[in-house]
Amino acid sequence: LTASFALMASTSPEGAGSVLVDVVLSGTAPADVTVPLVLTGTAQAGGVDVAVTPAPLVIGAGQTGGQFSVALTPDALYEDDETLVMTFGALTGADPGAIVEHTLTVENDDPLPVVEFTQYRTVVNEIEGGFDVRLVLDAPSGLDVTVPFTVTGDASGAGDVTLPPSPAVVPAGDAFVDLPVTLVVDRIPELAERIVFTLGPP
Repeated sequence: LTASFALMASTSPEGAGSVLVDVVLSGTAPADVTVPLVLTGTAQAGGVDVAVTPAPLVIGAGQTGGQFSVALTPDALYEDDETLVMTFGALTGADPGAIVEHTLTVENDDPLPVVEFTQYRTVVNEIEGGFDVRLVLDAPSGLDVTVPFTVTGDASGAGDVTLPPSPAVVPAGDAFVDLPVTLVVDRIPELAERIVFTLGPP
């Protein structure tokens, strides 16, 4: 008697709630068959990303198969697709069959975050020495968000300001990043100067 996964792989959106993974026997079990699992992959088990039950699966005498239930935990984070690799441990009551590993791909179904400045304009006095320009996301991301930007205006040169490098990076899990601008205090009477930040596609 052998035990095997019915399929080598399956796919589900993160918001599906749960997925069933079938284990089939080559015949009718004369006694209980116990199927433990070893879990690997990028999806974290224990309810963080997924939770697998039962652990182990017991296929009762007289049955020809059973199912693992994989509960999917939605996280509202844009992220890469994740994988759960389920591999048979040491079986009791049956030998390993043709497919002893099943890979479940959990597809991200959260939208890309939107990035913008918190303010349309900032007015500062040169003597203040500097200020921060804040970029915010409408929701944290599970991945680093890289945002290129350009700087124009009549105060964008090295003699007037020290500018942050482009691109800006909002780290995974964070909702904002501050771009520091240092002003050169030249004590020369002059008209007001402008620094214009323009975002490129993230």
